[in-house]
Formats: sequence, C-alpha cells, structure tokens
Amino acid sequence: MRYSIIDGRMRAFEKAFLRGLGYELIEVPKSTRVYPEISSHVDIFAGKIQNRIVAEESFFNTVLFPIKPLREHVVLGETRIRKKISRRYSL
Repeated sequence: MRYSIIDGRMRAFEKAFLRGLGYELIEVPKSTRVYPEISSHVDIFAGKIQNRIVAEESFFNTVLFPIKPLREHVVLGETRIRKKISRRYSL
C-alpha cells in the first residue's frame, strides 16, 4: 500500500485524484499549538528522510503510529533531535 500524508484542509477533488492514483491518504489534523495558517501543514508535522518519516509528537502518537504497516518507518522527531543535540552540544 502507498501512503500520502496530506494537509487536512485539502479539497475533495484533490483527495479523490490522489486516491485514484492508489494512495491511502493520511490527513494532518488541525493543531491549536501553531498559527492557524499552518495548523495542518504537512511540513510542520512530518518530513521524510531516506526511508523514515520523522513526525512531531502528537501527530506521531495519534495518527502515524497506529498504522501498523508504517511503524517501522516512523520516528518520533523531538525525542531523537533532543538526544542528538544534547550529546553534540552538552545540553
């Protein structure tokens, strides 16, 4: 199965087009923790690095991790970043 992470505000015809291409859509829900203009932007909550999806904590826990086929490809971003920064810069 192929997945595509999309902005939750994407228009219905765009969603239908992607589904027609064979994608299972994963919508980023609106968040109240950021400005309304970017509240469901994909690039704020997730990014792809090689074969991994690095995700913001709430998006990781509520949306991505429950999808079993994705579990081995999803990484919780904040935790990994904090560990690397603290080792590199002695924080």
